[in-house]
Order: sequence, then C-alpha cells, then structure tokens
Amino acid sequence: VEAVKGLAEFQDVSPLRDKIHDLEKEGDDINREAIAQLFDGNTAVLDVIKWKEIYESLEDAVDKCEDAFDILEGIVLKHA
Repeated sequence: VEAVKGLAEFQDVSPLRDKIHDLEKEGDDINREAIAQLFDGNTAVLDVIKWKEIYESLEDAVDKCEDAFDILEGIVLKHA
C-alpha cells in the first residue's frame, strides 16, 4: 500500500525494500515451521497433503507480493 501511494508521484520507494524483504523472510520461516509441524507424526496423511498445499499456496502469495513491489520500484525508477 505504501509503495502504491508513492507511485502516483514517483516517490522513491526503495526504503520499503528492507521491510518487504523482512516480511517475505518471516513468511518463509513461518511456512517452514508450519510444514515441519505437519510431519510431527500427529497429522493424518490426507491432512498433511491438504495443508502442505495450502501452506505452499500462501508462500507463493507472499513471494508474489515481493514481486509486485519489485515491479512498482522498477516503474518509479524508470520514471523518476
């Protein structure tokens, strides 16, 4: 949201890069922990398969947020 606000006036959004990267890394860590918990032996096989797919989809969504920021930053840099 902050990056999109800066887009209107082509404001430098690069200071947001570290925040975005930190959030993406946090998402990676949460995803790894959640998947590890699926394989702790207390989860039914079908549930493991279902939840693993859900977690991977969420991880993809987080990665796409970082990709979207990269595009916004590229637009700002190109038109600055």
